[in-house]
Amino acid sequence: MYNENDYLYAGARLRAYDAKNASKISTDKLIEAKSYNEALDMLTESEQTDTVIINYEDYFEKRLEEAYNICGEFAPVKSPVSILRLPYDCHNIKSAIKCDALGISASDLYFKTGNVSPAEINLAIKNRDFRCLQTNMCAASGEAVESLAKTGDPQNVDILIDKACFDDMLSGAESFGSKFMIDYVKTKIDVYNITSFIRCSKMNKSFIFLDLILSDKGYIEKCVFNDRYSKKGENEDGNTSASKLFELLSMTQYSSLFSKYNAESFSSLSFAEVERIFDFFFAGKINSLKYIPFGPEVIIEYILNREREIKNMRLVFAGKRVSLSNDEIRLNLR
Repeated sequence: MYNENDYLYAGARLRAYDAKNASKISTDKLIEAKSYNEALDMLTESEQTDTVIINYEDYFEKRLEEAYNICGEFAPVKSPVSILRLPYDCHNIKSAIKCDALGISASDLYFKTGNVSPAEINLAIKNRDFRCLQTNMCAASGEAVESLAKTGDPQNVDILIDKACFDDMLSGAESFGSKFMIDYVKTKIDVYNITSFIRCSKMNKSFIFLDLILSDKGYIEKCVFNDRYSKKGENEDGNTSASKLFELLSMTQYSSLFSKYNAESFSSLSFAEVERIFDFFFAGKINSLKYIPFGPEVIIEYILNREREIKNMRLVFAGKRVSLSNDEIRLNLR
């Protein structure tokens, strides 16, 4: 359990650092660039250095890594930073397992923002020694390697490691004792389950498959999702399952997010549209932390808002690269 007073100095240092090092260019200004190359030039000029930015992905990955590193340096207890790094470990583990099975390098797929370095993960998968990984992902990695070897289905790797990552995040949040972190992780799990339910129903996946991929660690119990999914032989289609999900959500903390929809219009929402609705929901939760003067929430808010800012800027550059209109780019922002 943390002591919020321990974060007084850390919060002051981070806010001073942010005031000095915050991005000098906004997402809106980048959107107004007339071309992809002009957006790159604007980003280069905003850095006020002699370095010319050629690859925006490399640039933003470096900025994200800097955000995590500076928070790790300032935080008196590394737990909140370590918890937020876990999804990057998760991604790297999945990439390493799949590429190892194919006999190819995963080096171009790795993030550098995890708790465990890409080199360590690569070696762990190669030697089948997963002790450097977090508890649940450690156990799941061995199972994922065996499953991929037996079935040849990389989707099993995603299912096993994703669920283990959520377990490790929740375990870390509960040990740390932050109410926000616990709520954040449990809400992430709910969103994972909701979007998995929608994806399965639209793809006409079996009830058995849905039951396999759902996590049981969110606010909404796993059995509640299962009860509303069409079982084989009931002659129900994906829209029926989606309508039942809508009824479920109307009785949860997420009801206001879909208040302008009815069962039919909700059923017509794409996976991407639902995901975007929840992204804005998380943005509201994260922005509420700005009003907390000190405590680990200052660290958490900084990291999560930097992630969101970088994600949106990446979306701008991806849109400029394929010549999307400014309005189309704005519609993609989170």
